[in-house]
Amino acid sequence: METKIYPSIATTRGANWRQRIKEAKELKITEVCAFPTCLDAEQRKKFHQLLEDAGIKSIPLYHLRSDSEVWELEYLEKNFQIGVYNTHNSERFPITIDYGDYRKKIYIENSSALLDNGKITGFAGICIDYSHLENDRFLYKDRYEHNIKIIDDHQCGCGHLSAIREKPFYAPDLKEMCYDAHSFKDLSEFDFLKRYLPKYHPPILALELENTLTEQLKAREYILKMIE
Repeated sequence: METKIYPSIATTRGANWRQRIKEAKELKITEVCAFPTCLDAEQRKKFHQLLEDAGIKSIPLYHLRSDSEVWELEYLEKNFQIGVYNTHNSERFPITIDYGDYRKKIYIENSSALLDNGKITGFAGICIDYSHLENDRFLYKDRYEHNIKIIDDHQCGCGHLSAIREKPFYAPDLKEMCYDAHSFKDLSEFDFLKRYLPKYHPPILALELENTLTEQLKAREYILKMIE
């Protein structure tokens, strides 16, 4: 199965998402993945409008927040070519909205909690966050081993990744040490993927990065050569 890798617009702490959208327009990029992870409902309206204004036509993977209403998905489906959705593991962010038939396009991400087979049932399958997985391998081996077993039992329809640092660092927002980071300094910070891609290679892989789109495109080429 061929894996297609896409740059993304991220909204995490260090991301300048307005600048990234402006950059997409300047580079005439019409296809990006979208991670409105840190935006509330009103902010997401602005986010979506700016994507439209920048000429974004297709979003292969869209990160769905647990507070995203059905009308948002209807809007997204109407205005963008949506490939699939992913959303956080409901152990941390409970899914209380009935997404109906949209569940067939929503993949559950392995975030910083144990995956639960029962809470994946009814959705499309698993979205592997490779960086979270590798961070767990370093720091939370029991969770890593548990989640690998769950991942092996489900279809992996999409994935996304950030960088893995050589040494752990303290993340103030999480209040813990970690290896995974939403920006990269050196392309070698993606070498950890060699551990996973021979077995786990979904058709859609998004770069969940705060780096410029130009830098993300360089990362994409580096990763593509790795998996040839």
